[in-house]
Amino acid sequence: MNARDIYPIAIWMSVALAAMDTPPCDGETDHSTSPANKSDPPSSSCSAIVPYVDHMHLPFEQRNRTFVFCGQVFLISQKWSETGLSAVVWNASIFLSEWMEQSEIDWHGKTVLELGAGTGLSGMVASALGAQVTLTDRSVAIDLLQYNVDQNKGHLHPSVTVAELDWGHNVDEFAAVSPHWDVIIGADIVYIEDTFDALLATLRQLCGKNTEVYLACKIRYDRDLEFLHLMKEHFLWKKIAYSEHHDVTLVHARLK
Repeated sequence: MNARDIYPIAIWMSVALAAMDTPPCDGETDHSTSPANKSDPPSSSCSAIVPYVDHMHLPFEQRNRTFVFCGQVFLISQKWSETGLSAVVWNASIFLSEWMEQSEIDWHGKTVLELGAGTGLSGMVASALGAQVTLTDRSVAIDLLQYNVDQNKGHLHPSVTVAELDWGHNVDEFAAVSPHWDVIIGADIVYIEDTFDALLATLRQLCGKNTEVYLACKIRYDRDLEFLHLMKEHFLWKKIAYSEHHDVTLVHARLK
């Protein structure tokens, strides 16, 4: 992560106020509650003068978070300290999940592919809505993704699957399984400029003429808009929703 992507927060250490950098912190929503993990030991960096307060953990630091969608409670495990960005529920995923639940789209029976699924919240909500979902991410994220799917299996369509997909590499495997996905979704996957070409190539290969693409994007810098500019050559796209609370834009796209 670029240092500019890190938001400052302040914590008390001993009798002085020191600043530390943290990654972007997603605020809680009406759909989410975040119980503290009482088994976590106090941080060794805290002075004895200042008591350790577990509930001060930021959302991305918490081992478990719960979200209510489709009348079900989803338990999502996170591993920020071990795995990093892919092991955290970001605001874009929450907003995409909210939008899917509230939209007039009939998800039943639709084939849905999630790119960069991370902890899997959005894909699992699509599955709970009746879609046949395949959640994908890089190898480093697969174990946690599968774990989250397994612990929420009771809420999901029985066809839900997890698979490794490295953009621009093993895409043929997914094109062979379903050359015309009904829907492709992604939450906060447009933020690393070096991946833009591979992501665009992956979308072009997996989209059919009638495939609907929904990308929930948190636009942090001008460079993030570059991907949308690149899409114009091959896709018709438009912004269809914006959450001021989450500061996330939802983009809809289809092949030209």
